[in-house]
Amino acid sequence: MAIEYEKYALWAGVGLTIVSSMVLMAFVSWVPFVPFAIGVGLVTWALYRYMGCQAGDERLQKIVVYAMTNSWLATFFFIAMYVLFEVLGILGGMTPTGILAVTMTTMLIIFSAWFVYFTRQGDVG
Repeated sequence: MAIEYEKYALWAGVGLTIVSSMVLMAFVSWVPFVPFAIGVGLVTWALYRYMGCQAGDERLQKIVVYAMTNSWLATFFFIAMYVLFEVLGILGGMTPTGILAVTMTTMLIIFSAWFVYFTRQGDVG
């Protein structure tokens, strides 16, 4: 089934991106960037296939759209908090790479949580 490839690619990409972005925060080099780029590619490919409903499952397409929307809104809020913390001097000395890694990790974790929630709920909308 085509849907199995997307499911495994999505979860492998999410895991690979989160782990490698955490390593990128500590060691900015090409070594953790390669798995990071592969993870981003897997997530992008799987979500493109889900959103295009290539597998023919309209319910799964709705779940992905709702999860991505909620993830985007939550990440937008977290970015606003990062800006506020930077203005207040709470963040300390985070590098731009660290902030981007935390932002992408936050976005992927929130997307994954909403995806699992909506999948277990059964229907959205």
